Amino acid sequence: MTEPCLTSASPRLRFRNNFGAIRYILAFAIALSHFNVLAGSNMWFPITAYHRVCSFFVMSGFLIYGSYFRARDWKDYLRNRAWRILPSYLLTVGACALLFVFLSDLPAAEYFTSAQWWKYLIANSLSLNFIESDLPGVFTSHELSAINGSLWTMKVEWFLYILIIPFIIITSRSRHALWKWCLGVLLFSALYKFACIELYERTGRRIFHIMEHQFAGQMAYFFCGVALFVYLERIKRFRGWLAAGSLILVIIATIFAADSYFFSLLVFPPAIATLVVSLAFLGTWGAWAERFENCSYEIYLFHFPLTQTAVHFRLHEIIGPFPAFLMVFAVCVIAGYLVATHFSAPLRRAHRNASNNAPVISVK
Repeated sequence: MTEPCLTSASPRLRFRNNFGAIRYILAFAIALSHFNVLAGSNMWFPITAYHRVCSFFVMSGFLIYGSYFRARDWKDYLRNRAWRILPSYLLTVGACALLFVFLSDLPAAEYFTSAQWWKYLIANSLSLNFIESDLPGVFTSHELSAINGSLWTMKVEWFLYILIIPFIIITSRSRHALWKWCLGVLLFSALYKFACIELYERTGRRIFHIMEHQFAGQMAYFFCGVALFVYLERIKRFRGWLAAGSLILVIIATIFAADSYFFSLLVFPPAIATLVVSLAFLGTWGAWAERFENCSYEIYLFHFPLTQTAVHFRLHEIIGPFPAFLMVFAVCVIAGYLVATHFSAPLRRAHRNASNNAPVISVK
């Protein structure tokens, strides 16, 4: 198989796709799943927790690989990632730290001088939310008191963003086809997850269950997305058949073979990756999402603390779980869109304009 040519100009999505709509669907699924957990409800949605995180990492691998080649160098690539991720993320962390004083059991003076408040602010600003996920006196009566349980994925994202740099350097100098490298990553990730599962079942220590979902466990999905980007032109020719076939495999791996290590660790990652990418280029059913600034990332950041706030005021008991969820999600969409259009996007455009206007120094 001839390796696709990747240059600084070639890997661009110059055609319409449905990724924006898929992001919104996944954001909805995540928000609903977390609402069920926090409010103790049981509303059904076909996209499970198992599917949603995997799909996001698939899209990250697919889109980030191309993003690297659009940058001037690896430093420019990381700056672009930072300007895309950090503004809304830091705003979320800071807003929670400041505004939840009104929901704390502690007086304001004690709240802001608490070591836990500073620990939360610093740790979460660095994407190390596992160090401190709670704020002093906030949501103490909840079964889960974490302020934003969604932030654990951010450190994984950053690790994968950085890992793609040596991966591209090594594979560009290698004689082996890129799909072989991605297959090697899939096998490594599967072995890692298998080890974590076995250790958790044998010892019962929760740390192994947590480690199963960290960066090494998500590498399979991310690099399946990378492989699909590289071989996209071939994928697009058979996207209808691939979508149908991968959907069948995902159903088998999720329902009928959930206990099979072969299906869950080796079949499911490429199957869910192929399904997501095939659907992204199957027709133009999601083209509507391209008409305005995508705020699915902001929805993802905001939904957990807003759900915790709704549970704090027992909104799900007052008006019912489904109306309460719709109200929370509507607030997420409105707030997310305003932040995306009036805060993060302008900052990103300003950075891009500054980068384009920067003088280029030629060293001979």
